[in-house]
Amino acid sequence: MTGDIHDLWRRGGGRPGDDPDRSLEHDVGDALASRRPDVTWDVKNQATVHLWYQDRFGTAVEPLVSIADAVGTWPETATAVAMSLGRDGSIDVVAPLGLDDLVGGIHRRNPRRVSLAEYRARMRRKRPALRWPGVRVQVE
Repeated sequence: MTGDIHDLWRRGGGRPGDDPDRSLEHDVGDALASRRPDVTWDVKNQATVHLWYQDRFGTAVEPLVSIADAVGTWPETATAVAMSLGRDGSIDVVAPLGLDDLVGGIHRRNPRRVSLAEYRARMRRKRPALRWPGVRVQVE
């Protein structure tokens, strides 16, 4: 089982990008792993993506300004969804690319930040059609 926490945004006096060593990601990942050791967690502080993105992917990116902005850059359209629990118990959904692909079981790249070459490499690594039978992978 895997769990992706990509919608983390540092709050409480911090400025976006003020965690250059990514210690917040590690702390949150450790806390999640201690609660659910059966899940492989992948935690990314979206406020710091611009600090490491070029080293990993070869292209500089601007700092993200909000969770909605961050979610709108996620690699696949069906995964570009975030939820948060409001203080009143309500669930807020952020889906800047819509929910049609998620509900329809369609796996396609989000061209905002993922090149076709990178998407094809992701498909070879992640093999979504094998991982989730019934998913339709659309490669341009």
